[in-house]
Amino acid sequence: VNDDEKTVTLTDGHKASGDIIIPAAVEQDGISYPVTSIGDTAFASCWQLVSVTFSGNVGSIRDHAFTSAALETVTFSGDVTSIGYGAFSSCRALENVTFSGDVGSIGYGAFRNCGALESVTFSGDVGSIGDNAFQYCTALTTIYVPASMPDEKIAMIETALKSSGLSGVKIER
Repeated sequence: VNDDEKTVTLTDGHKASGDIIIPAAVEQDGISYPVTSIGDTAFASCWQLVSVTFSGNVGSIRDHAFTSAALETVTFSGDVTSIGYGAFSSCRALENVTFSGDVGSIGYGAFRNCGALESVTFSGDVGSIGDNAFQYCTALTTIYVPASMPDEKIAMIETALKSSGLSGVKIER
């Protein structure tokens, strides 16, 4: 808990297991603090963690926050400002990622080496996608985007896929 900013950064989830929900806020001493970020390596190597759902808006998923976790699904119910370097890299069982809100940025290698990743769904706007964000995601076949997504955003996603060495991934509106 950051008392000065009245926010929370989750930093130690290494014993998390099963299906977890990251709350929009936590309460301490009768005060509600919004969860604004997931710290560096906070859930890294959680081999019993099956799914994570972010129940509200989250500011940042920091570098390697979930690296090598056993995740199968990741769901963002609200907006996310940034996903850091390698945040979900090497989550080898990860099959689906869903963004229900806007995404500010997806960092370099954010989903790198997620070999089981089949689909990514964007329901809102996407600000930027870093190089190699989906590198070695060899099972990735489809990225779903809203019908209203501008062509320049589609081109940005295509560029991100090319930088990741992927071809033949279908982008569906």
